[in-house]
Amino acid sequence: MRALEALAHERDPSARANLVIHALEGLKDLPPSVFEATGQQDPPLEEMLRALRQEARRLLRAEAIRSDTLTFANLVGALVLWHDRPAPAAVSDESLAPEIQELIRRQEDDGCWSVSLDSDDASGRVFATLRVVLALGRFHAAPGRHETTGEAGP
Repeated sequence: MRALEALAHERDPSARANLVIHALEGLKDLPPSVFEATGQQDPPLEEMLRALRQEARRLLRAEAIRSDTLTFANLVGALVLWHDRPAPAAVSDESLAPEIQELIRRQEDDGCWSVSLDSDDASGRVFATLRVVLALGRFHAAPGRHETTGEAGP
């Protein structure tokens, strides 16, 4: 996988976010045995996963991403995938609750989400709403999450 190599050259935050989203979602589908046989990989998958997760967390703080609800939701959703199953680089105390609360706060009066905070343009609302709902659903379905608050369960 050349995601880290591509990230080394890409400067646009949205493009970087899309690289991270697709790489994290692609890695999620790999069987655990692939992570165990990383001796031939350069960099090892565990190291790549850790770097991708760190970059995703960094991007979630970038203003260009924070103002783009669609990309913000997609990044949150990609990170939540790693709460769904054990992974060598998973950080068990990592909380996405603030980002989840931010997504909930952005819901509009009609129940939908706009693609961007910077626009009155209604195009893409259905897709943005779908992606936010998927991210919220992944988060609330993740093991150890309380069903209504998103907080870690007992």
